[in-house]
Amino acid sequence: MALQLTDKASITNFADELGFFLGTAKLDILALNAGMFYGPEYTGPFTTTRFSEPVDTLIAANHLGHFLLVDLLKPKLTASRIIFTSSVSHWLGSNNKNDVTSAIPQTPPRDTSFSTLAAFGLYGATKLQNVLFAFSLQRKLPDATVVIFTPGFVATDIGKGDRKNFKKGKFNILDWVPLCRSAKSGGNVMIAAAEVEKSVSEKKMLMPYWLWEGAGILFGEVGLARGVFHNLFQEAFFQRFSPENSVFAQNVNSVAYDEEVQDEVWAWSERVIGKF
Repeated sequence: MALQLTDKASITNFADELGFFLGTAKLDILALNAGMFYGPEYTGPFTTTRFSEPVDTLIAANHLGHFLLVDLLKPKLTASRIIFTSSVSHWLGSNNKNDVTSAIPQTPPRDTSFSTLAAFGLYGATKLQNVLFAFSLQRKLPDATVVIFTPGFVATDIGKGDRKNFKKGKFNILDWVPLCRSAKSGGNVMIAAAEVEKSVSEKKMLMPYWLWEGAGILFGEVGLARGVFHNLFQEAFFQRFSPENSVFAQNVNSVAYDEEVQDEVWAWSERVIGKF
């Protein structure tokens, strides 16, 4: 079944087909793993008009498409395990509505190319949206188990505009970065997310390395400095110091625990998918 997360019609058709296939059965596990990044080869489109109002393509792919899919499948998910693939980059996200890192999306979206730094900040915002959505969903579906994880710094094709050059057996620069781990290694964290006890993972993020939760003392509770520290130092180095297949349950960006921000992102998402 085809699924294009930046296209409302595609998501609706997918949910209808899956619902028909399931009949009266429920979903045991739903893994929300798809995502993208505005890499240097990406030339657009930076805005999609395939929802009820224009939205940034990155936000549509990483957050809004998943939001609509879960909304359509909600009757099948009341007691399911729902897994979100987020990122340590969510520490780059904020609740500053005047900044590209805001988890509360800007309206209208900018329809121009992004600098690498701005794209990185927006990616962090979408990964914070994943966490905000997950925490909201846990409140609304108390019998479900909602788990958030990051695979860590792994050698995948994300951010590549021309993926035909990065098929199996082709050269991928990330395969040669010694700090990277394999995609299989990252997949092991998802397997842990599918098995972990709810009491361990609730309001946490599973990750393949230890995270210094006290970093706010030096870098501030929220902001670019802390996000860069966790991304470029902790993720790049600490996962290499952690034994293979390690999994840690860590606290997340403090913005994610703010129920007012959770509700604001939820309300924006409902409006853009055309629910109200």
